[in-house]
Amino acid sequence: AATALVEAVLLGGGGEQHVDVVLCADLIYGDEKTASALVETLCAVVAPGSDATIISLHERRLYGDGGISFLTMLEERGFHLAEVALPPLPPPWPLEGSTGGLMGTEEEGEGGQQSHSQSPPAVDEREFFVLREITRSS
Repeated sequence: AATALVEAVLLGGGGEQHVDVVLCADLIYGDEKTASALVETLCAVVAPGSDATIISLHERRLYGDGGISFLTMLEERGFHLAEVALPPLPPPWPLEGSTGGLMGTEEEGEGGQQSHSQSPPAVDEREFFVLREITRSS
């Protein structure tokens, strides 16, 4: 029977404990200091040539260096980066004919009654996120 162990690793930590899978969520901020600490942490837990996979999902950053320093440092340390296409995301607003919802707004209708209107975003939210599979060569 397979077993799994889940542990949090602090940025800059890791201490040579090798893992099979690393999940990174929203860890790219566009500054070299944070990028360097994250790369050092990943180097400590993902051995060169291992079968370990890093899955990273983050927003496309428009400030700082946009995460370029992180990606460059990873490649310099022998990591291979592959962007993965995101599947369509479900809408966060109510669908036509539904009542209430996350993005619905209340407006006063005829006779003082409240009515709901929906305002779906004009852009595909997948444009704001990047999903990458990252592996480390020997």
